[in-house]
Amino acid sequence: MQSVRYLLRLNTATCAGFGTLFMIWAPGVADYLGAMPIVALQWLGVALLLHSGHLLLVSFRSRIHDLEIYYFSSGDLLWFLASLCLVSATDLVSTNAGVTATLCIALGVAVMGIAQLWCYAEATGTPRIVPGENNSFHLPSGLSRLRAITVSWWSLPRWVKIWLFALNAVFLTGIAFWEEDVARIVLAAWVGTGPLLAAFMIVQRGLTRLLGVAHLIPWIPMVLYLELRLIGSTVGPQISWEAAPALFAWVLILLAFTYVCLAFDVYDLLRWVRGERWRIGSERDQNNASS
Repeated sequence: MQSVRYLLRLNTATCAGFGTLFMIWAPGVADYLGAMPIVALQWLGVALLLHSGHLLLVSFRSRIHDLEIYYFSSGDLLWFLASLCLVSATDLVSTNAGVTATLCIALGVAVMGIAQLWCYAEATGTPRIVPGENNSFHLPSGLSRLRAITVSWWSLPRWVKIWLFALNAVFLTGIAFWEEDVARIVLAAWVGTGPLLAAFMIVQRGLTRLLGVAHLIPWIPMVLYLELRLIGSTVGPQISWEAAPALFAWVLILLAFTYVCLAFDVYDLLRWVRGERWRIGSERDQNNASS
């Protein structure tokens, strides 16, 4: 558990540092980034300083609760997503130096959030696997967490793996349209799922039907944005076949793939809520597949 406390204190130091910077030198930071409102930076600085106090308090307490780690790591991952959104979908961060700094800091914050989850899960044995009890929902306790996640992935049906590779290929095709703002937003939404997927797999020690939530969080806003771009100019220039046939076709194909993926994710989430919470590759999963 000591490694968790060290990470919380490191998180404390970074939050306090950036909070102080935003409070004291908000005009300079706003100029560096491009067009960030000074007042917004100052309020963000206040929030970061308060957050750093909470982190420090928990890091010295004798007992750290699950929800506190999930809360801190969720905040780190939301910071990552918000940074991607600022860079790809707004003009608030517009300078080259500002974009680079924002993305580097966001990556560091995401890594810290993932590391907190990993160290806490390792220290507490999350999810709880007790020798002698019915652990058929879990993967064998003899596997390391990383190995358990790998085994869970390879236990997916072949058609699911093919589907996932095709889905990712459609997203990555957006690199061909990099000059278009819509492609950058799509790629930001795709990248944003990475830390979320990692977080769910770490906590669950494998893949479960809850994993699709990592898609729902960034992709539902992306789908709404793409639909608005196709039907009008409310959130940007309308994408039409006449003006940009290749871009139009890619957006339609991407939407079709995403609709199917989100439908699977919602269905899996409902099944998880109803009790199908076993890890892919576990004894319970194998028995269910053969029945």
